[in-house]
Amino acid sequence: MFNTDLDHLETDRTTPAGENDFLIACVYRLLRLRSLSTGDVVAVTANGHTTWLACEFTGWRHIDTPTSITDQPLIADTVQQQLRRGRHA
Repeated sequence: MFNTDLDHLETDRTTPAGENDFLIACVYRLLRLRSLSTGDVVAVTANGHTTWLACEFTGWRHIDTPTSITDQPLIADTVQQQLRRGRHA
C-alpha cells in the first residue's frame, strides 16, 4: 500500500477499508516515510560527497551517478518514452 500510487488508492475510497488505506498512505507520505523495494535508487550525501545506491534483494549496490535526474515521480509515460529511446539508441 505504501508504494501504491495515491491516485489508484483514491479510487477505492468508497469502502471503509479503501478509505483507511488511502488515509494511511497519505499520512505515511506526509511524515516523509519511505519504503524501498529492490531496484529503487537513492542518493546519500555526506560531507559534500554523493554516493548512489541501488536497493538489492539483500543489501545495497553502489552505482554510477545517473545521467538524467529529473526529481519527478516515475509515471507510465516516462517509462514508455525511455523504452522507445532504447529501441532507437
